[in-house]
Amino acid sequence: MVPQGRSIVVVHDDLERYHDEQLKITMADGTGAMTDIRRGFADISEGQVRYRTAGEGDPPLVMFHMSPSSSQHLEPLIARLGNSRSVVAPDTLGNGHSCRPQPADPTLEYFAEAHLRALDALGIDRFDAYGAHTGAKIGLELAITHPDRVRKMILDAVSVRSSAAADELLAGIQPVEVDDDSTHLMKAWHMVRDSYLFFPWWKHTAEAKRDLGLPETQAPHQEVLEMLASIRTYHLSYRAAIIHPNQERLP
Repeated sequence: MVPQGRSIVVVHDDLERYHDEQLKITMADGTGAMTDIRRGFADISEGQVRYRTAGEGDPPLVMFHMSPSSSQHLEPLIARLGNSRSVVAPDTLGNGHSCRPQPADPTLEYFAEAHLRALDALGIDRFDAYGAHTGAKIGLELAITHPDRVRKMILDAVSVRSSAAADELLAGIQPVEVDDDSTHLMKAWHMVRDSYLFFPWWKHTAEAKRDLGLPETQAPHQEVLEMLASIRTYHLSYRAAIIHPNQERLP
């Protein structure tokens, strides 16, 4: 159950549309909002967790990104929310420029605890949280297992899928091998670009079509650079989120 005095807000893909619209605005108007975002690394036993941060104040807002992605996808929100408070957004292990997870088949609980250890290393105790998709499940798990740490939580697009739908996604979410012929570069580009057009990104059908549209080319370019850094491990947290029984875990 959610303890008294704490709140959980559930939103849907409209906020993802806001991410993309803000990204288009930032890239188009040259306001330089991105320059306020700083980057750093937190040390944990597996290696280092890369994070983005902006603003000042306590308690901070900790933001957990979707899959397959990194905290780079949250930059428009980090820059704008950082005008009024402290924001910290880590890359989930195996994503972006964070180290790879230690277990060969990590669970969502493992990823949540790894995030908590990174926050411990940064000296962050109590915090508000925002999570999108995989990040929402990670944040929810933290709120359930550590209610003394999470004050308030925004859940953006928490999915509850049938076994058949989960199996379809698991079949397509696989590591990309780095080849001498450099085809992995094109695979990364198409994965990122097509994720704006279809869900899942490899299913090019009318049924799977999304109406988000494509952002300015610079945006997917930056996402591809993040994807290439973790192209062999991005799938681990994504798969863990798909098989995680979040419906049973909900308060």
